[in-house]
Amino acid sequence: MIENMARTIRVTPARLSLTIVLPATRCKKIWKYSHSSKHKIVKLCTKCRISPQHTYGTWCKDCWSQVSKDRWASKTDEERELIRKGQRLWYSSNKLSVQKRKIEQKYGLTEEQFNRKLEKQNFICEICKTTPDKFYVDHNHDTGKVRGLICHHCNIILGMSKDQIEVLRSAARYLKRYDES
Repeated sequence: MIENMARTIRVTPARLSLTIVLPATRCKKIWKYSHSSKHKIVKLCTKCRISPQHTYGTWCKDCWSQVSKDRWASKTDEERELIRKGQRLWYSSNKLSVQKRKIEQKYGLTEEQFNRKLEKQNFICEICKTTPDKFYVDHNHDTGKVRGLICHHCNIILGMSKDQIEVLRSAARYLKRYDES
């Protein structure tokens, strides 16, 4: 039955909800796709014709992954090393744009917003008031909301304490207790 399914499933009536339940090709998981929108189009992978297409092509994520693994395995050691060198060279010449893109994708913070935040806090870490070479985006792990820009050491402190205020207070009390000044 699945082999006979069309590549594209079209839902045309307004407010009609369509749910497609399909088994994955390799892992055999059952995937459930729900769409409730007028003229919604669900395009299936052109390779396996089961899973929906991934955002970067006409194949699903599993098929892309398998083809990439097969292609990499078919290369010689010299070709692999040449590819790695090319990737390192590209990354070193595009490092800043890669970092900007990662910050925007992960935190939704554009370069302009990042720079405004830096100016607002006078280009210093919000916690220790130092001027680091690199700033890290501090955010609430529960809500995802950006709190501020901090240095590496303060980022480590918050990460190790798992953002628990009581742990940080306890650490401050500990330091005061053994302060020799």
